[in-house]
Amino acid sequence: MRRLGPGRASLLHSMRTGQRSLED
Repeated sequence: MRRLGPGRASLLHSMRTGQRSLED
């Protein structure tokens, strides 16, 4: 994740957690 940078990592993490929250 850090390879993409802090900005993109946070974005991807937010999207992943958001999707998981909606699915769960």
